[in-house]
Amino acid sequence: MTRTTSWRAVAALAFAAVALTGSAQNRAPTTPRLYVFNGGVLASDTSRYRLTDADVEEVSLSVASFLIVHPRGVLLWDAGAVADHERGGDIGFEQRILRRDGQERFVKLAPTLVSQLAAAGYKPSDVTYLAL
Repeated sequence: MTRTTSWRAVAALAFAAVALTGSAQNRAPTTPRLYVFNGGVLASDTSRYRLTDADVEEVSLSVASFLIVHPRGVLLWDAGAVADHERGGDIGFEQRILRRDGQERFVKLAPTLVSQLAAAGYKPSDVTYLAL
């Protein structure tokens, strides 16, 4: 086997492994799987927790979404603060959100939910149940 042929064989095997892994992701698993997605960081108001600025400068809360892949379906539990289509910037951008009571909060954005789904081998149409 020549050096060129061996590289071609290695490349073909790597491509086949990636292709098989990608298709295996979308088959119904035999046991449940859980993926935790980063929804960003919410800057909360210290007074909501009976703290003062002297106690804590800021209360940073993680925002998460959960993808549960089960033999009976795929559930996305989205506790996200900013939907992908409402994003005003890229990763790290501090997006202002307005609460119903008129108070504002800021969320430091993480990667989009769609991109995190794709990294796990899924797309939005694979989700059979959505919990908000």
